[in-house]
Amino acid sequence: MGEGQPPDLGEGFDAVAREAIEIGEQALTDLRENTVPHWILAGAAWKALQNVALHRSGSNSPSGQRYNRVYAILVYAWPQLAKVDKATRSNAIWLFDNSDNVLAWLATLSQKERDQWTHPAVIRRHYEKRHPNLLPDKTPPPWRDRNRHHRVWKGERLGERSRVDLEMMIGELVEQLADRERHILELEELLTEKDRENAQLRNDVIWEQTRRMQLEAAAAPAAAPVTVVRPDGETAEIVHAVSRQSQEIVPPESNDGRPDYGTWALLVAERIEELSTLELYWLLADNSAHLEAYEAAYPGAGAGLKNRINSRIAALEESQ
Repeated sequence: MGEGQPPDLGEGFDAVAREAIEIGEQALTDLRENTVPHWILAGAAWKALQNVALHRSGSNSPSGQRYNRVYAILVYAWPQLAKVDKATRSNAIWLFDNSDNVLAWLATLSQKERDQWTHPAVIRRHYEKRHPNLLPDKTPPPWRDRNRHHRVWKGERLGERSRVDLEMMIGELVEQLADRERHILELEELLTEKDRENAQLRNDVIWEQTRRMQLEAAAAPAAAPVTVVRPDGETAEIVHAVSRQSQEIVPPESNDGRPDYGTWALLVAERIEELSTLELYWLLADNSAHLEAYEAAYPGAGAGLKNRINSRIAALEESQ
């Protein structure tokens, strides 16, 4: 036994309990979207741990120092189950105990509600709100009649409501706020994912436009003249040969698999000084889609690079 580790009380588990706990541990490990079936499996695991801890500690309820000490030792071997807070464990056990009724009720909800109500605490709150006749009779917690922090809490009337009523209202509002915060986080994650998808779609469109331009250029008549505008504003006709070397510079991929237009711009800048006037015109034509993508990614940079190519064309034409 390693230093600092609690004693092994594994002999307290029968085969069924150990299997339920192992399945619950794996369910939490694989949990990505907090789906209801995963939470039910985790609730079954916590239920099994709770039953064994009650038996080994001799406790009548899952609370108290003896119970908590035995439970902490038992759950030590399953870190995913161990690190979840007590309130979530309790709600997951409730979800497991009432899984038949809850799953049937969830099936009657809209898809939007099923997608949003995935945490056991949220499911339990909405379920009990819609089935008040199924709630057990609740007596006030014993601490409400005790002296907490040297203050006497009494149920005297405060206007139309008692202190207990107000505290219950505050607790419900806190839960609603937490529910909304979770919903906002889910929406923010959804927006981030949509932004990534839109960026990928824009890149795909650019690549398709580039391929289409290359195919059109290859299918064009060999001697068909192309009219271009010189940097000084005058027009000129360029007759393509039967074949020519493409001047397209394919952007390298970054670590995330997307085109690295920053590095691509450096490659283009190096090529500018090596090409002739005609090749520079081809450079503009063959990389037009990349220039647009570069401008979209870095506003002003694409236009600046295009101006640099045109300036080089003008300088070469003046020297001829």
